[in-house]
Amino acid sequence: ESPIKFTMLHIKSQIDVVLKTTTGPDAVKLKDGDNTAIVKVVRAYNSGNVELGRGMVKTSDSTGEYVMKLPTHNSRFSDYFATANEATNAYWSYYVPQELKRGEADADFVGIEITTPDGNVYKINRLSEITAKTVGSDVGQGQTNSDYITRWLPNHHYTYTFTLKKTEVTATATVTKWNEVTADKEDVTIE
Repeated sequence: ESPIKFTMLHIKSQIDVVLKTTTGPDAVKLKDGDNTAIVKVVRAYNSGNVELGRGMVKTSDSTGEYVMKLPTHNSRFSDYFATANEATNAYWSYYVPQELKRGEADADFVGIEITTPDGNVYKINRLSEITAKTVGSDVGQGQTNSDYITRWLPNHHYTYTFTLKKTEVTATATVTKWNEVTADKEDVTIE
């Protein structure tokens, strides 16, 4: 008789978003009184079925928009800002693992929308075009530094950092197991 060994993984992906800005004339207000920036994931699946043999999730047929939790709702943080008026602690949420690109139309890409307290909207329309800047040493499943992050994998932790300026956004991403991903530059337009 031999013992049976089980490898237990968290079936969801953790997504964190950190917002930053500059200190000069291009600075963006991330918080104004009690009003904070709103971060939402768009065109993402919120349900699916676990394929136990592969450890993956087959997503449902419908996508939606999901507002991420504020940094102060995360037990790791007691304040909205990590650096006063320049960098937030992480917005966060758990998501069904999924492909970030499902076709060629704009509606086929998972994205992020950031609305600042003054009503400006920053859109990152294609998360799959952000590269991993930092990948934890124990990630596996094919994710390496400088690769595009084309899917959120189960048991992985992705951290996207977006630097907002009045006329542009840059991005980095990190992946680790309960894994973190850091992305590289992504240009977006303000609407």
